[in-house]
Amino acid sequence: MTLRHRRWTRQANGPLPDPPPKIIKGCCPSYIPHCLSCCNHPNAIYLNKWDWKHRPTLYHELVHWFDYQYLTDADREEIRRHYGWPEMSWWHQTPSDAIDPNCERLARAGTRMYLHPRQYKWLRRKFRAAKEAAC
Repeated sequence: MTLRHRRWTRQANGPLPDPPPKIIKGCCPSYIPHCLSCCNHPNAIYLNKWDWKHRPTLYHELVHWFDYQYLTDADREEIRRHYGWPEMSWWHQTPSDAIDPNCERLARAGTRMYLHPRQYKWLRRKFRAAKEAAC
């Protein structure tokens, strides 16, 4: 992890995956031929050259990693109901899904949680509880 990425993870306003994932500069192997960033759990987070210096994208992918590592189906359903998200698949069914599944809604909310200490307090508490329950 670069110094920049370590600093950003220290500045995040919420629980993070532990240990921190490996971060690779490059295109996600799951999204070829598009050069996109992704969370390729349990291997690494891939950040393309445009996202390498984009803090919100790192946080977005860290939320996906956290989701894979700590959240249970019951946690995901509680989050979905709390925010009133639609009843649909949590995960992408194919890499080219046109409709964002709920994992993307969570990643957007989690990014804002990490960036803004006064926002998404309920989600921050939920993440802490899920991480504690997994340990």
